[in-house]
Amino acid sequence: MSAKPAFDTLQHSNRLKAAGVPSMQAQAHTDALAEALEASMKNLATRDDLHAATGRLEARMDVLATELRGEMKQVGTELRGEMQQLSTELRGEMQELRIELRSEMQELRTELRGEMQELGTELRGEMQQLGTELRGEMAHQGTELRGDMKQLAAELRGELGAMRWILATLTAAIMALLVKSFVA
Repeated sequence: MSAKPAFDTLQHSNRLKAAGVPSMQAQAHTDALAEALEASMKNLATRDDLHAATGRLEARMDVLATELRGEMKQVGTELRGEMQQLSTELRGEMQELRIELRSEMQELRTELRGEMQELGTELRGEMQQLGTELRGEMAHQGTELRGDMKQLAAELRGELGAMRWILATLTAAIMALLVKSFVA
């Protein structure tokens, strides 16, 4: 799992010496740095480690995808079953509602026909009563008019008799004047 670092300890030690670091101190510093690098590299993954981990992850993802597809298929099947059951229940409820509504409509139709017949009977009775009342009023008016006409006829006869008398008197007077005018 770990790889050795590409660290040249001799070159590092020589650099430190060239910079004025005493030889013992430069060697100790170089050794400490090499140990630290080696310790830190122990926990680093190699390409092979990464490739193996990637393979395991891909395999696990394939398993999860297969499981997920199976679960999705099962959920789809369950939902289709529930939808079918709901559809059946709704169709049943709709049929029950259709039957109830038709029954209520028939009851309403029967009630309305009864009310219409009752109203028709009432209206016919009222019309008959009104016709009887109007005939009675018309007969009364006819009787009053006949009485008024008889009275008017009697008055006219009386006035006509008076006019005849006046006319006869005027005729007699005119005749007397004519006779007097011939005789004279």
